[in-house]
Amino acid sequence: MKRKNFGKIGVIIAFFTTGLHYFEIIDVYVNGIIGAIAFVLLSISFFDRIKNWLMDHPKINPFNNYFNMYSSPIRLLPTVMIVGFHKTATTSLHEYLIQHPNVIEPLRKEIGYFSIFFWRGEMWYRSHFPTIFSNFKQNRKNKNFVVLDSDPNCSYHPYSPKRIRDRLPNIKLIFVLRNPVDRAWSDFNQDLNRNWISKEIFEDKIKDDENDFDKMIKLLKSEKLQSDYFKEIQRPYLSIGKYVVHIKKWLKYFSREQILFLTTDELKSDLDGSLQK
Repeated sequence: MKRKNFGKIGVIIAFFTTGLHYFEIIDVYVNGIIGAIAFVLLSISFFDRIKNWLMDHPKINPFNNYFNMYSSPIRLLPTVMIVGFHKTATTSLHEYLIQHPNVIEPLRKEIGYFSIFFWRGEMWYRSHFPTIFSNFKQNRKNKNFVVLDSDPNCSYHPYSPKRIRDRLPNIKLIFVLRNPVDRAWSDFNQDLNRNWISKEIFEDKIKDDENDFDKMIKLLKSEKLQSDYFKEIQRPYLSIGKYVVHIKKWLKYFSREQILFLTTDELKSDLDGSLQK
């Protein structure tokens, strides 16, 4: 009996010893996973700081095009700008316009200089446009041409009208208008699809729309917004569509003759006629 009991005790000890061994292995793996996650999170924070520092110093940012940056004095500036509004077919209009041979486009759409990235400086902004030699080339062909930029954020930004007037006083501006309810609903669904907002009912989301607008304007007035702009600012859906409120601010700085108003319905029903304007 004693031998049998001894054997049972040995089996139990061996079982627990083996269990402890596997537990230690699992513990090592869990700690390793936790450590890896912590490292990744710290790395993201570290690289974000580096990225933001480089953005603060565009002249020495290795990711910028040095030739474009330092040749900025001989680069063109826009003569036409699409300045509003979000979700009113401004992207489509931009794409339609740049298909014309007499329209010169920037290196990328929606540079954001006059709204979000004004702090990066005019040298940075100019680096997105072709040189004045494009001007000579077009003039030799006896063709009129325009240089295009687009930035719907300007439509409601508190400083954009004056910034543009001070630097581009003769520019032509384009606003595209859409039924405000349709625009708001489209804007809301885009944010949902991008996971910028949690799944909410539209009616609940717009309850604090005016407060959201005030918060957005306050943030936009800050001297500098980093690249996480859209994470910091929740764009209100109804207030953006109060077109009269925003356009009145533009008319303080630009004549009516400098502004072209189009509608989404016009672009759909008579695209050629709209583009001729």
